[in-house]
Amino acid sequence: MVKFATIERNLYSLKIDSEKIVMPDKTPKPSNQKTTGTTQKKPTLTQQLKSRAEQVEQLTVTLKEQTKNTDELKKELQATKKKISVAEAATQKKAKEISLLTNAKEELMETDTEQKQLIDELTEKLLDTDIKLSSTSLQHKHVKAENIVKNHIVTGMSLGFIPIPLVDIVGLAGIQLNMLRRLCEHYEVEFDEQKSKTMVASLLSGSLPVLTMLGIGSMTKLIPGIGTLGGGLSMSLLTGSVSYATGQVFIRHFDNGGTLDDIDATYNKDFFKQKFEEGKLYVKKLTEQQKNKLSPQANKHESF
Repeated sequence: MVKFATIERNLYSLKIDSEKIVMPDKTPKPSNQKTTGTTQKKPTLTQQLKSRAEQVEQLTVTLKEQTKNTDELKKELQATKKKISVAEAATQKKAKEISLLTNAKEELMETDTEQKQLIDELTEKLLDTDIKLSSTSLQHKHVKAENIVKNHIVTGMSLGFIPIPLVDIVGLAGIQLNMLRRLCEHYEVEFDEQKSKTMVASLLSGSLPVLTMLGIGSMTKLIPGIGTLGGGLSMSLLTGSVSYATGQVFIRHFDNGGTLDDIDATYNKDFFKQKFEEGKLYVKKLTEQQKNKLSPQANKHESF
């Protein structure tokens, strides 16, 4: 920029100097003009032309130098423009790279967010599936435990038709112990025969009406005929109900993670009584189902 200013100043000076060149005036002057004072000798036309030629030559040299400087400045300007173009191209390239990196970063952030959401959804689904599987497993375990109790109820009901008094009660105790052994195996709980006997006795002794009914029902068999039949039916209902109630107490306890060491007979006394009454209805329903199964078979035999 400084060199451009210098060129402009030099050109301006050259213009001013060229305007100062005065061409000789060929108009004739009157001869009778009076001169006052001392007359000043003017340079001749040759001298003026020579002087102006020298000035023009000097200006021409200066102009050539300025032209040379202008060309150099033009070259430098072109080189500078080229550098600027290269720098702008590099800047645009960098800006494009930055834009690509920014877009890539945003895409990665979006992908990361989507992956987190997907992981959260999968985790939630896995937890839900695990809960469902656990629930299904518990339900399956509970159903199997109910079947164990049901099988022992049927066996206990058959004891009621033994005609000898008190034998049914002794047999019921054995069935109760075997049922507890099977339930312990099913729930992977350590079985202890003595603890099981104590627990069953505690449950029965904690419910005197149940114990009394068992004793009366068994002793009724001493009465010939109708006593044996009535006592058998009564003991069948009672033994089945006791097995049902005992089984329900231990199923609830084992479902909650309990063992034979931490079961409380006093705590389960009311629950045992409740399930004993419920067991009566269950045994009656089971008896009806057995009769319905046997009825078609009896009709077949009659038809033959």
